[in-house]
Amino acid sequence: MTRCETAEELLQLLETGRKNIIYAETKMNKSSSRSHAVLQLHVTRRARMLEGQGGGSDLSASLRMGELVKTTQLTGKLSVVDLAGSERVKRSGADEDGRRMKEAININTSLLGLSNVMKALGSGSTHVPYRDSKLTHMLSDALGGNCRTSLIVCASPAAVDASETSGTLDFGSRAMKVAVNASVNSTTVTLDAATLAADLSTAMRLRAEGG
Repeated sequence: MTRCETAEELLQLLETGRKNIIYAETKMNKSSSRSHAVLQLHVTRRARMLEGQGGGSDLSASLRMGELVKTTQLTGKLSVVDLAGSERVKRSGADEDGRRMKEAININTSLLGLSNVMKALGSGSTHVPYRDSKLTHMLSDALGGNCRTSLIVCASPAAVDASETSGTLDFGSRAMKVAVNASVNSTTVTLDAATLAADLSTAMRLRAEGG
């Protein structure tokens, strides 16, 4: 996990990840993703405790005396996932290349695992096989329960791709049956004098920069 303090740092990290995505040409796709891509952002938000912003003289006194201050903190997690498409080995020509063959098997296996999780969640099963693949384990808190999830599926209009299109629509249909119930993750945290002083220092720097 990498900590980002600014939007620029986040964009730089995103660009680094994008450069590591591998694409290759197959008989079905000129720019086929050879693995899934997952971006997860853990966001923590709380009001900056400043003079005149809920603190006033009480905050100044707390800083002088080294007392602790309580405030509300909100947390969230955003998962952005680009799933590699499922391609039949013979149609894509992956069986002609050992490396592409292994990639196709890994992609199809993880997509099957994701489909099984969707099926279990949609049917209300008591056991959801999150640990059957790294992908579903990583996305376990984004697939059901306290989350808000959107899924975009890509399908081909060509008749020759009818089998793949049918499988894609079946996958989307399973996903639509999953029930979610998003709620705000709010907790009370205690701030020490060092954290309060850091808040003040950051605020002064941002004001100096015109932020």
